[in-house]
Amino acid sequence: MNPAKRIPVHLLARDFGSLLSDFTGQVDALLTQPALTDAHVPIAHIRREVCAAVWAAMLAAFDASSLSPEEKAALSPLLQEKLIPLWEKHCASDPDLIEYLSERATFYAHGRDPASQVATASTIVQRLLDETGSIGDAKRQLARKLIPLFAHRMLGDRTYIDDLKTRVGIQLPLIAALLLTAGLASVVDATLKMLRLT
Repeated sequence: MNPAKRIPVHLLARDFGSLLSDFTGQVDALLTQPALTDAHVPIAHIRREVCAAVWAAMLAAFDASSLSPEEKAALSPLLQEKLIPLWEKHCASDPDLIEYLSERATFYAHGRDPASQVATASTIVQRLLDETGSIGDAKRQLARKLIPLFAHRMLGDRTYIDDLKTRVGIQLPLIAALLLTAGLASVVDATLKMLRLT
């Protein structure tokens, strides 16, 4: 393909941002059920922590993918920029929100297992539940739902990127073009839904 026709990497970030919005909403809905969390933990705090955990999962998926270090370095800040409206919708509109989420995402991803989405999901979810006041049976119930949800989300994102790069043998700007092609989107939609349990 002519390089002039390539779609910039920021469009890939936009696409993933829209997918993350739905995922963040699912996690948020589970963790803000009054019966499942400590009533003394403010909803605003829970939502900030959800966004940080989701951001940590997204970064873990990209780190585990076949993207080159240069592609990862280019994609991460663009994705974060595209997610500002999502963060403001689900978390807060604080002026220091991006710095807060970056710091907290580092906390959630610390000690992750690059070779295992399940182990990484377990680490992220257990920390999220601790930080959001989940206790006892409610905590175990949430963990049973959230660990597979996070693991499938990360696995789906990593597999999707790797598959595009392997099958088509292209660089990141062309992956963005394919992500936005309606025909390809319909082919992978069923797989993504299965992997993400949505």
